[in-house]
Amino acid sequence: MNAETIKDFLVSLGFSVDDAGAKKFGSVLAGTTANVIKMGLAVEGAALSVVAFTAKIASGLDNLYWASQRTGATVQGIQSIGYAVSQVGGSVDAARSSLESLSRFIRNNPGAEGFLNRLGVQTRDASGNMRDMAAIFTGVGQKLSSMPYYRANQYAQMLGIDENTLMAMRRGVGGFSGQYSAMAKAIGFNADEAARSSNKFMTSLREFGAMAGMARDKIGSNLAGGLAGSLDTLRRHILDNFPRIEQTLTKAIKGILALGILSGGCSSD
Repeated sequence: MNAETIKDFLVSLGFSVDDAGAKKFGSVLAGTTANVIKMGLAVEGAALSVVAFTAKIASGLDNLYWASQRTGATVQGIQSIGYAVSQVGGSVDAARSSLESLSRFIRNNPGAEGFLNRLGVQTRDASGNMRDMAAIFTGVGQKLSSMPYYRANQYAQMLGIDENTLMAMRRGVGGFSGQYSAMAKAIGFNADEAARSSNKFMTSLREFGAMAGMARDKIGSNLAGGLAGSLDTLRRHILDNFPRIEQTLTKAIKGILALGILSGGCSSD
């Protein structure tokens, strides 16, 4: 916006302003506009960072949600076991893998519950409902801890519990499981509710991604269909006129080379 236009605008609003004042106002206006644009870009960047952070956290909790669905353990139970085992020399991933294996053992073997009951581990509550798999896993760990190591390791292999996790369980994880629950309660963190919310978010995010992919593919295919005819026309045009195109290119290249030779000759003089 030039100074004369700004001056006319200010005069129309009832201001008395000279050319210098109009230029100063224009300078201030330009600076303000630049700052607004800069702020808008900063806000956009912050919003994208928040979405990326949310997606990263939600993805992990979404995985826990599905692990809970597969194993029959609560999300808090899964996290509690992972935390406790990691505090006594094991790893979170190995503990979760062992929990998955125990769940698979019970799910795929009709006599699995009877086997665990004989081992001294209760698999159902007083109402006959299946207990939280995390509680069953903890019970198995307690029983294996009271056996000679060689026998405990044999049982662990049958149940799909890796040796490092077995060794951690024998060191005692109960105190750390309680510590995890106490920390979660103190900060008001409901792991199962967080996992459900994250699953909803990730489901919506995947749906949006699928839709965006479809839109991209549709637009790309439409462009490809339209460009195919143009490319065919160009190809035919080149083939039909190639002798003339070749002749023109050859002359141009020879001309460039000749200029280079002349230029080199002048330079050497």
